[in-house]
Amino acid sequence: MRVFINERRVKRNRQLANVLVFLSMGIFVAGLILNYAAPRDNAVLAVLPVLILPIGLIAAWLGVRLMNQFVREPHPEDALLVGLKGTSHHSALYHYLFKANHVLISQSGVFAFVTRFQEGAIQVRGERVISLKTRGLLGALFSFLRQDQIGNPIRDARAAAAELETRIKAALPGTSIMVQPVVVFISEKAELDVQDPAIPVVLASAKKKPNLKGLMRDGKKGGAPALSTAQLNTLIAALNSSLSIGDSQSQLVAEEEA
Repeated sequence: MRVFINERRVKRNRQLANVLVFLSMGIFVAGLILNYAAPRDNAVLAVLPVLILPIGLIAAWLGVRLMNQFVREPHPEDALLVGLKGTSHHSALYHYLFKANHVLISQSGVFAFVTRFQEGAIQVRGERVISLKTRGLLGALFSFLRQDQIGNPIRDARAAAAELETRIKAALPGTSIMVQPVVVFISEKAELDVQDPAIPVVLASAKKKPNLKGLMRDGKKGGAPALSTAQLNTLIAALNSSLSIGDSQSQLVAEEEA
């Protein structure tokens, strides 16, 4: 399976996450020092801690969010690669190159993956995806502080799939290829309780069900492939051209066999 990853975006966001977290810590320390050491007769220094506190909070909030997405392990790109092991070598897996951060183009079809890192029991009922760890006032508060709210992954996956369909139609005018939105939980500690999901919600790990490997396998049971090898190669070439990427751009593209 060919894997295309925007290494520059990943590296930049990991560095930015670390910078923002340490910056926020520095701002909080500076605020404490100013609060206790600043002369009370100096109005500017007295008010300064109050003014810089929101800056520290915003830096911490952004830093933690980036940490959760790009630094926290397992990394989404690694978990998806393991979950998709055995996918045809004709397929292509894209990371951080579209609005859908993770895209698979295979003979089983085109998939837009939205990942979540949450652990513990996850309940899926139709359109709703709920982390049982965050129920209640305290659970919601701690979830906000950790910036690990589950959000609305089904809505996010549909939006990512719609944007990708637009890109495909622009790259291949006249095509009617549909994109399947999928929500993937990448933590080994996640447990899914799924009933009548609006779209597929699976685990990256093959050790539990429902999982990504099973979703791919079920797609193959439908008979004829959604995309022929010729269609697959044409679509990959068209998307690569629209992204202006090629095998010579090693800083942007990596290729592996799975």
